[in-house]
Amino acid sequence: MNKSGVATLPVILLISCIVIELAIAGVVISALLSNTIFSSRLSAEALAAARAGAQDAIVKIIRYKNCNATSCGGPVPYTITLGSRTALVSLVDNLNDTLTVTSVGTAVTRKKQIKAVVGVDPVSGKISVVSFEEVSL
Repeated sequence: MNKSGVATLPVILLISCIVIELAIAGVVISALLSNTIFSSRLSAEALAAARAGAQDAIVKIIRYKNCNATSCGGPVPYTITLGSRTALVSLVDNLNDTLTVTSVGTAVTRKKQIKAVVGVDPVSGKISVVSFEEVSL
């Protein structure tokens, strides 16, 4: 009886298992990388939506000089939609001739927040942006 084929079967099975493990590891690594890239893209889109919301509020403050925390050319807080992204914009009257604009941008599960402090001269109506920055939620 010829037993030369008996030794090749375990070797073929071992090599097949190693190839399958490498393929599975490749799929897992590519899934993790694409998830990381997608997550950072969503964060950037949420930040862009938050910035757009804050800039929209600043434009409204420029147009309507008598803005306050409840009305600024429409009801406050308000939501703007940018494609599939949204920004929730609110105003707070600081009672020292400044308004604080808070904008929270949302992209699927990611959220970013922008706060801007805008100075409003009640006599001349001059508007000045005191600060404009991203803050943590």
